[in-house]
Amino acid sequence: MLKRIVVPLDGSQISHAALPLARSLAEQTGAGVTLVSVIDPPRDFYISPQDSSSTRLRPKDIDHLAKEEQRLDYYLKNVATSFERTRVSTDIRLGQAATEILEAAEAVEGSAIVMASHGRSGLGRMLMGSVAERIVQSSQVPVFVTRASTDTRAEFGKQKITNVAVALDGSDLAEQALDRAYDIFRNNVRYTLVRIVEPVAPGQSYSSEIIANYEREARESAEDYVRDAADTLTTHGATVSADVRITEPASGITRVASEFGADLIAMTTHGRSGMGRFLLGSVAERVLHDTDRPVMIVRAKESNSES
Repeated sequence: MLKRIVVPLDGSQISHAALPLARSLAEQTGAGVTLVSVIDPPRDFYISPQDSSSTRLRPKDIDHLAKEEQRLDYYLKNVATSFERTRVSTDIRLGQAATEILEAAEAVEGSAIVMASHGRSGLGRMLMGSVAERIVQSSQVPVFVTRASTDTRAEFGKQKITNVAVALDGSDLAEQALDRAYDIFRNNVRYTLVRIVEPVAPGQSYSSEIIANYEREARESAEDYVRDAADTLTTHGATVSADVRITEPASGITRVASEFGADLIAMTTHGRSGMGRFLLGSVAERVLHDTDRPVMIVRAKESNSES
């Protein structure tokens, strides 16, 4: 059950692009909304990186912070008036933006974060921004990412969500996205289960017969898998569609979501490298890059993985 939606706002048009989706989700689920802004403290706010509990603020710093808090309070309360049928609170924090936003979201069980990405750069690559990237990397709660776009045709996120495409790969980790989606939307949406089987990579020295047999067996196994997943949902009263394709995963997921009329794509991210850096995963990154639909990112939790 979704109880609270946390929306990070910094006054930019990009951050405001998350508001339509937040309003729609709040009205659909009955969740409350918390609008969060974070004040960046003076450079010498902390005496040392090891001691963040002690501060040394000069009079001009105190005056600046007070004025900034007053400005943000007015700004957030003004934004709050755009939520006509939703309980809205505001939260002004001091510190590092990503850390404070994550703490705000994870303080209440049943929360989710709704935020906007920068969209595409001139090279076509998605730019999430350092704060948004860290939130997606580290969040213990679902993160809904919607694209900040000037395209007036991009209506996704402004209307009620009625169809959720869930990307599955046959693993328990991927199924966590389905679990969270059902926990939020219950039987109020159609679920489109998407299982993509990767084809044999080009250049492999296999006969056409071997490739055909592999793809047939892989498709049959994938169809059995999504059928079982769909049956589990239908026993709970949900409406379910399923599609299995042999193609490149990211483009396949976005194509199925489009063809089946999904309003939202749900998927998991996974793992950390040996350096401790979170890997968004090439598939999730490509989907975020390619789709105009909002994407719900769920960080997969492995029972034996290090946090």
